[in-house]
Amino acid sequence: MLFENENEKMLIVAPHPDDESIGAGGLLTLYGPKCDVLLLTTGQHGHHGGLSEPEVTKIRKKEISAAINLAKVNKLFTLEIEDTRLYQNKKTVYSFDVKNYKYIFVPNRFERNLDHMAVYPILRRMIMLQKSKATLVEYEVWTPLRKPNLFIDITAVIDNKRRMISEHKSQIVDCDFANAGIGLSAYRGMFANCEYAEAFFVCKSPLKDFFKLNESSVLLFARNRKRMLKKKNK
Repeated sequence: MLFENENEKMLIVAPHPDDESIGAGGLLTLYGPKCDVLLLTTGQHGHHGGLSEPEVTKIRKKEISAAINLAKVNKLFTLEIEDTRLYQNKKTVYSFDVKNYKYIFVPNRFERNLDHMAVYPILRRMIMLQKSKATLVEYEVWTPLRKPNLFIDITAVIDNKRRMISEHKSQIVDCDFANAGIGLSAYRGMFANCEYAEAFFVCKSPLKDFFKLNESSVLLFARNRKRMLKKKNK
């Protein structure tokens, strides 16, 4: 069965602190000791409550550490890339060694957040460059997968997933991410004939043509965002 081999290490890639809990908190709770989490950005542009960016960065790092400790995750790695600048700093991500992982979890390719949508093509290329045998698995944060091909029953650990999301206190002040994340799990449970589930897409082919298309869409989205910011500042 998928993920059952104790020697198969898993890497959950989180663009920002809290993505790991919202998208894969149940998975992490079930398989924590064999999982590592790779945090890509500092998340300093999230909800700040009037605090400075360095203060927000420090708080959010503590929050993700507390969250993954609830799942007994093996190790947390941080790259500390500037929030919203992930694609421009992809070479920093490329330097991370992924060869020892059997499964690598990333936000799904349809996510519309700027950093989220950059992760899939970057990790796809990393696997190719490092000649890794890892299987890429996509998870949901705020944009549902169109055709998930794997559902994991997390009913038994749903309370811990809620606690994990709730550890990101700085981010749930203005928006109840905990109930939103649990709501998505309840919705996915209907597809898996259980109360709560997390949905994933296990990539089973290289999808080279789609990779090229998706990387172009990241660049296009980045250009459009620049235009919108310039227009807003006029």
